[in-house]
Amino acid sequence: MSNYSEWKLDDLKRELRKRSVKVSGKKAELVERLTYLDSVGRRGTEPEPGLCALLTFAYVVIVTALASIGHVTHSARSPVCLLPILGP
Repeated sequence: MSNYSEWKLDDLKRELRKRSVKVSGKKAELVERLTYLDSVGRRGTEPEPGLCALLTFAYVVIVTALASIGHVTHSARSPVCLLPILGP
């Protein structure tokens, strides 16, 4: 585990950006944020667990509702994470 308190502010922000996490705040907050991310094993830019499933569900509900009233039809523009479910 890294000793983030020894890092420069720019380095902390760079690491947080790499992990797609909020970069604003005091140095102590950034150190705490990175320490927490390490403790839960979140190292890369992967989305939060379950986020794709939640977005998929919301997309399907909205598209189904709009299609039922004739406002949209399914298209190939489905979000990437939905393609295995909805198809191209």
